[in-house]
Amino acid sequence: MGRRKKETKEAKRPNTFIISYASLSTIILAFFICMSSMATIVEEKVVRGFYSIRSSFGVGGGDVAPLEEFKGALNEYTLTGIEHEAILQLQTFLQKHPFSENIHLGITKRGLIVSLGADLLFSPGSADLRPHTYPILERVAMLISSCDNPVRIEGYTDNTPIHTPRFPSNWELSGARAIAVLKFFLDEGIPAKRMVAVGYGETNPLFPNDTPEHKAKNRRVWIILEGKPQRIKKSKAINIRGFIFEVK
Repeated sequence: MGRRKKETKEAKRPNTFIISYASLSTIILAFFICMSSMATIVEEKVVRGFYSIRSSFGVGGGDVAPLEEFKGALNEYTLTGIEHEAILQLQTFLQKHPFSENIHLGITKRGLIVSLGADLLFSPGSADLRPHTYPILERVAMLISSCDNPVRIEGYTDNTPIHTPRFPSNWELSGARAIAVLKFFLDEGIPAKRMVAVGYGETNPLFPNDTPEHKAKNRRVWIILEGKPQRIKKSKAINIRGFIFEVK
């Protein structure tokens, strides 16, 4: 009789190991899901930070960041109508260029922006392209040719006045520089109907014109491939004891 009662008690005893293991697995899964969600939030904040980092200086519609700084965002975002691999190839080419410190690249709300320092492209007070910049523009033209996105070319100067027969003011200088880049792309076979060139003069500076370095950064040409930024979808899988959980 005593033996039978003992067996009955053992049969009713719960398998605490199985219950504990199941609870532990659930906790681990919940932990990884939580961490994944937090990582996504951080990534989105970083990208939004790149979008607005210089908005305080009056740059409308978005901004750009140095190549190395924007690498993470380019890995997270692409542009509608353009093969993302082509964007990354352009980024790699520009990073290796000897004048990469004067070149900036970014995906913003306006589209893909390639920002080239005016001192890289032109001599002071000139709108004639320097020959050593041709390979850069040719590579950008390759990307433009690979898609149908509209192209907008914007010229900017600093606030140093200019008064010459050809350029009575910075408006004429910035416009002529934008047109010079447009004409280069025409020679590369880009259809004229896809492009527009605009000169902004000294308006919309990236930085206050208070130092020679800031003025140099404000003198620039933006080549904008217009389009909508699109987040690259990446699935995240978690393996727990042979069970694969996909976190989206």
